[in-house]
Amino acid sequence: MRALSKEEQDLCNRILKNSGRNNFIGNIIDDKLSNILIELKRPKKELIIHYPIQSTDISSEVQEKLIERIEEISELILTTVNLIKMLVEEGYIMLLQRGSEDKTTKFGRGIGNIESVTYDFKDLALIELFTKYSNKEIYATKEFEHFCNDKFIPRQEKRIKRQTNIATGILIVAFFALILNTIIFLFGK
Repeated sequence: MRALSKEEQDLCNRILKNSGRNNFIGNIIDDKLSNILIELKRPKKELIIHYPIQSTDISSEVQEKLIERIEEISELILTTVNLIKMLVEEGYIMLLQRGSEDKTTKFGRGIGNIESVTYDFKDLALIELFTKYSNKEIYATKEFEHFCNDKFIPRQEKRIKRQTNIATGILIVAFFALILNTIIFLFGK
């Protein structure tokens, strides 16, 4: 497993903290969704970000903030679903279907019935991953707890460090044995 970014580490800590009951993607990223509503339309395979606006006449400054915020949320969604996929593949977390299979799911801290600018994701693979994980509760394993508590050092890296330490210890013992043998050979006569 690769090294995790600070954002991924934060997401891991959230997953661990809330492991189990009601630990869905929406709840994990909810605090980062101020004024944002995310809508998932399952049958149409659509994932839409709604960003509320005060007026349809948008200044260039507001437009820049809007683009920046949508990019930020898009990156958050991409990071979250790929992290969950990786953690499942590594056996660090388990998923349990608990949420409903409603045709449309909405979450976030935005309000759905006001004027908003929308962004539709075009990446079908991302939409499918989000759909796959959005209504499943996330359960952390003991190994995931150790992973988080050990500063996110993957098991492969721990194994490599352990093997390196053992090999170094063996080389040190062999070196001192060689020196001792040399001393005995030279001065033992």
